[in-house]
Amino acid sequence: MKRLALSMTILGVAWWLWTVRVINAANDRYIVAQFTNGTSQQTGGVNATLDLTVFNDIRNLSYPNHFIQWIHVTVPFGFTGSGPGGAFTNSDFIPPSGWSVSSIAGNVITFISASTDYTFNAGQSRTFLLKVHTPLATACPGTTYTFPVLGNQSTNGGNGNTYKYRPNAPLPTVAVTNCITPTYVVLNSVQPSSIFTTGNSQTVALKATLTTLAGHDAVGNPIAGAPIPNEPLTFNEGSAAITTCQEGATPLTNSSGVATCTYTPLTGPVTPLVAGNYDESASFAGDSVPFPPYGGSNSSTKQLTVSATATSLTVPDASGPYGGSVNLTATLASGAGQTGISGQMITFYLNGSSVGPATTNNSGVATLNNVSIAGIEGGTYPGYIKASFAGNGTYDAITNYAQLVVTPVGQTITFNGPGDQALPNGSVGISATDSASLLVTFTSDTPNVCTVGTGTLNGSITSATVSFVSLGLCSITASQSGNSSYGAATPVTQTFNIGNASMTCTLGYMTVIYTGLEQSPTCSTNVSGTSCKADNPQISAGSYPEKAVSQTAGYTCSGAASTGTFIINKATPTITRRSPGTTLPISPTGRSWAQRN
Repeated sequence: MKRLALSMTILGVAWWLWTVRVINAANDRYIVAQFTNGTSQQTGGVNATLDLTVFNDIRNLSYPNHFIQWIHVTVPFGFTGSGPGGAFTNSDFIPPSGWSVSSIAGNVITFISASTDYTFNAGQSRTFLLKVHTPLATACPGTTYTFPVLGNQSTNGGNGNTYKYRPNAPLPTVAVTNCITPTYVVLNSVQPSSIFTTGNSQTVALKATLTTLAGHDAVGNPIAGAPIPNEPLTFNEGSAAITTCQEGATPLTNSSGVATCTYTPLTGPVTPLVAGNYDESASFAGDSVPFPPYGGSNSSTKQLTVSATATSLTVPDASGPYGGSVNLTATLASGAGQTGISGQMITFYLNGSSVGPATTNNSGVATLNNVSIAGIEGGTYPGYIKASFAGNGTYDAITNYAQLVVTPVGQTITFNGPGDQALPNGSVGISATDSASLLVTFTSDTPNVCTVGTGTLNGSITSATVSFVSLGLCSITASQSGNSSYGAATPVTQTFNIGNASMTCTLGYMTVIYTGLEQSPTCSTNVSGTSCKADNPQISAGSYPEKAVSQTAGYTCSGAASTGTFIINKATPTITRRSPGTTLPISPTGRSWAQRN
């Protein structure tokens, strides 16, 4: 009996260990991450905004509603922030709606959600914007930097609730290189955007476009270049690749760079597909055959709503100018035909803060007009808009998110020239006023005539000093390149002459006696350290016009006494007789009286 009891005990322990292993294996928490919106490729030594999208990668398990509300990102060394010495600050990071920066420990950044209302479950993601200065690019092919990411179900962290990075899944990387053609992939649409949890035959079509990346606008949004045909795209549900597209596991782009994946979501890749919102995306692995090779890229996400009660809430993205307002809308629908539900209240939020409710109309559309976005910097904010329906006895509660885009507004420069200047003054102060109170950059268009120093901003006025180099026309241009909230201002150019200064010159000793040598009047000025002279020296007796001229660069002579008549009188001749001591005058003929007599 003891042996039996011992055997039963051993079997019981073994069963318990096996059960724990199975339960833990079934409940393993994993995340994966990638850089989206064309930000996985960067040139070296520039300011860049990286879109880090993190997916809750729990799948094929019994706990799909386990959520993440703590994200831990390690920024590789070489990337720097906007603080002193390149340190990272809170302003270098834009978390998704309802999230904030919890701590910054060197290059380790921790984000947390304000509450479980802003966490994300299986198949969902959140995008965190990282504003960094990239390291200098190394020789081709450049350097690839890895950004380690961890997650947790608790805002306090802790091993028991840790979301590890899925083994063998690619880590989020940024290639800093000047040796590839960067690409940009966009998930254009998810049609339909809402399905039910029943009916395995329901199909959804995902459409994406692949182009080269032409650059980024002033806000940091990617700019699409030329379409790239005949390249395979991978479509994803959450972080899992969709391999059952009717068009093939990796549909090819057509001549317009467009590829489509039609699949049945309820058959995978995420199973079971419970009610909720799932992030769909597209990715391009790159192509090493062309030269230069195409770099890889990942799209931002769009949501597929899966509803158990056939109730859906569709929230479109919204866009508005910096300092302005936006109109927010959401459509509440139900049933197989997704008919709009009228008379229901939808509450809207921006970054987790309620901005007000609106009631659905006969088409199920709720509209909240003129919602202020003042104080939100220009840029793209995934998941920043939230719309929520609380539910009632007929319809279940549902929430959905959308993207907010804050576009830059214009700015103007007022710049008046200082007027003509005298070269001896050496310099002159200038100033320009910017309507956005941003620092204005002054540039000399004529550096051989004048140069200009770096401006100093005080309020809305930028002041600088123009230094004179030589005589001529000085041209100065005032410009402001803009930022995420303001577009570039129209440059303003002002010109002015740099000429000679006027000084009072006085001619003296205007009457002299003939000496047989060259003579001229004296000349003096009223400016210390300067000199002048008469312009017409003479030898012979007579009357001559004279004008004072400056001998100091940058000055001209003026004044009533700067001109006049210079007189050289004939000398009174004398003669000395042979006998010492007697002197006789010379006759007008030039002969001595002694010679005449």
